Amino acid sequence: MKLKYALIVLFTMYYTGIAIAEDTKGIQFRHITLEEAVAAAKKEHKYVFVHGFADWCSHCKTMAETVYTDSLLGKFYNENYVCLKIDMEKEGKELAKKMRINSYPALIYFDENGGVVHRAKGERKIPEMAEMGRDAKDPKKNMRYYENTFNAGTATIQESYIYLRLLGMAGVDNQYKLNSFLSKQPLDQLTTPEYWRFISDFLTDPTLAIAQTFMDNKKAFEAKFTADSVNSKITGMYISDMMKKIQKLDTMAYEQQKMGLMHSKLDIAEKICAYADLTTFRIKAQWPQYIAAAPAFIEKYCATDAKKLNEAAQQYAERASDPKDIANAEKWAKKSVELMDIYKYNMTLTSVLVKAGKKEDALATAKHALELGKKANIDTKQVMLVIEKMETP
Repeated sequence: MKLKYALIVLFTMYYTGIAIAEDTKGIQFRHITLEEAVAAAKKEHKYVFVHGFADWCSHCKTMAETVYTDSLLGKFYNENYVCLKIDMEKEGKELAKKMRINSYPALIYFDENGGVVHRAKGERKIPEMAEMGRDAKDPKKNMRYYENTFNAGTATIQESYIYLRLLGMAGVDNQYKLNSFLSKQPLDQLTTPEYWRFISDFLTDPTLAIAQTFMDNKKAFEAKFTADSVNSKITGMYISDMMKKIQKLDTMAYEQQKMGLMHSKLDIAEKICAYADLTTFRIKAQWPQYIAAAPAFIEKYCATDAKKLNEAAQQYAERASDPKDIANAEKWAKKSVELMDIYKYNMTLTSVLVKAGKKEDALATAKHALELGKKANIDTKQVMLVIEKMETP
C-alpha cells in the first residue's frame, strides 16, 4: 500500500511539474481587471500589456497559439509587464469605446499609472511583439513621446512621420493631424521628397483641405514625382473613400461623390468614376456587370497598367466562360507580363491559358513562374502543384 501510495505521489508530482512548466511557457496572462493590473504594475515596477480580442477574431487566436507561447518573448513580457487578455466586446466594451477600437487584435501598453504609452492593431509576429514591448517602455520611442512632441510643435520632420505612422498602425485616424501638419507648409515645401512622403504614405481622405491643395497643384507634383505616381495616389484616395460608402450601403453618397468628381476640374475624374463602378461590381460580386464593363475600361485606361490588367485577367480567369471573354483575359494577362515579368502575373497568365485549353503554353508559363518565384524567394508550392497536375497523364 505504501509503495502504491508513493507511486501515486510521484506520478502526481511528475504530471503537476509538466503542467507547471507548460503554464509558465510564454507570456503569462493574469485573470484580473485592468484596474487591478495597474495596481500590480505599480507595486511590481512594471508596465501593463493588454491583448484586446473578440471571440470571432482568428488573428487573435493565431497570436495566442503561435506568438504568446514563445519562451523568450514570454520571459521579456513577464519580467516587464503585467499582461492581460480582455474581450473587447464583453468586459472590455467601455475600454474599446473610449479608445475607439474597431479592429482586433488591439495591442495596448499602459504605464504603471494607467496612462497609454503605446498601441498597435493587427496580428504581429514574435520579432514585432518584442520590438513593440521594448519601444513601449522607452520614453523616447513610445507613441506618447511622439504625440507629445508633435502636439507641442517641437517634433522634427522624421518624428512627425513616425508619429503619424504609429497612429495608422494603431488603427487611429491620423487624417486630421496630417491635414493640420501639411496645411502649414508652403507649396515649395510640399513638393519636396520629405513632404511628398507624408502625402504618398498617409493621405486617404480626398475631402481634406490638403487633398484639395494637392490636386489643385497636380502638375507641380507630377513634375517632381511623375504623373503615374500622382495619378495613382489620387485614384487610390477616391476609390478607398468611395468603397467605404459602398460597404455602408450608402449608394446616394457614392453617386453624389461621383457627380462631384465629374463636375470637378480633375483630369482623371472620368477614369476614377469608371474604376469605382468596376470595383463596386467586384465587391458586390456582380460578375455579369463586371465582365460586361471591364473590356471598355481596360482598353481605354489600362493599356500600360500591369496591375489593373492582371487584376481584370484574374477575375475573368475565375469567372468568365464565353470564349471571347477568355480571349480578352489572355490578351490582358500577356500584356501585364510584358510590362512586368513577375511571379504573380505569370501565375495569372497560367490560369487563363489553362482555361483557354492551351495546356502546353500554360505549362511553359508555369515553369517560368517557378523560376521567377525561386529567384524572388517566394513560396512556390502553388505553382509546383499546378505543374505537377499538368504533367500527370
